[in-house]
Amino acid sequence: MTARARSWLGGVAGLAALGSLGGGVAMIDAVARPGRAEAAEWLQLGSRALPRGAWADPDAPATGIAYGPRASSRAGADVALVTWRSDERTRRLGLSAVVGFDNAVTRSPLAGELGRTAVELAIASSFDGWAARHLGARGVLELGLAVGRRSAFSTERYLLGDAPRADDVPFGAGGSYLGLDAAARTGLRAAWDLGVRLALRAYLNAFPDLVGSREASDVVADSLHEGAEWQGSVEARVDRRFGARARGYLSLYAEAIAPHDDSAKGLWLGRLEAGVALTSNALEVAFFVAGEAGHGPSLLVNQTELRLLGGVKIYAR
Repeated sequence: MTARARSWLGGVAGLAALGSLGGGVAMIDAVARPGRAEAAEWLQLGSRALPRGAWADPDAPATGIAYGPRASSRAGADVALVTWRSDERTRRLGLSAVVGFDNAVTRSPLAGELGRTAVELAIASSFDGWAARHLGARGVLELGLAVGRRSAFSTERYLLGDAPRADDVPFGAGGSYLGLDAAARTGLRAAWDLGVRLALRAYLNAFPDLVGSREASDVVADSLHEGAEWQGSVEARVDRRFGARARGYLSLYAEAIAPHDDSAKGLWLGRLEAGVALTSNALEVAFFVAGEAGHGPSLLVNQTELRLLGGVKIYAR
């Protein structure tokens, strides 16, 4: 099977997954009991029922620093622009953004050689009544639809010196995308919770490729600086609560990226993160250690690395 055929089949599978997840939103929304609608609430911290910044995804909207063996920092925000609540469900229109910096060569504790950005506008529906009946008192089920943009760049402190290889993924494997995600949480025991999150992103160059227009797909990828065509991720985490204001957690995150170019290699990343989170009414701060294997950050995405790092992050609840 040729690389193009594999890409096409992967695209069909990804589109089917997009459709299935979208159909799941409609199905659960249809079976959820109607509830009394309430007035819209404007500009609140946190655009999801389960905090986006708490997940181990490197692009999660959190503010923090990490080190090992290179410095990394990011500043993130996650805001619900408008929230609609009823007895059975909560809908949120949210905006999240992250600006991150990583070092490529220097061991300085201040990151600044490479940069990355991620911006996402999403509508999410949390099925509160259904989750309480089927997943327990702490149960959560939320589905979201998003449009976003990921990009990577080099600062004046660092210039990429190596010539690109034939199988490199350009533009830091970024681009503009349409995404779907699903997140759920259920209580395991009195103080234990299990959470799972699935996400799929289809970059804009994937859609002309699905209908056989490879030239149009190339034009979209080149003009919008898109190196990836599909991206999928899955994360599972276990939380142990210690009272109302503290908890420990262990999270396993994995992602795979299918490139646009047939000659480019596929990318993958695995991350195991453990930490302690302290909670306030609006924010959480987490102290963590993590092990990573797979592609590098930002424009180092074509490097395969093994990293052990520790850090702290703050995010909206």
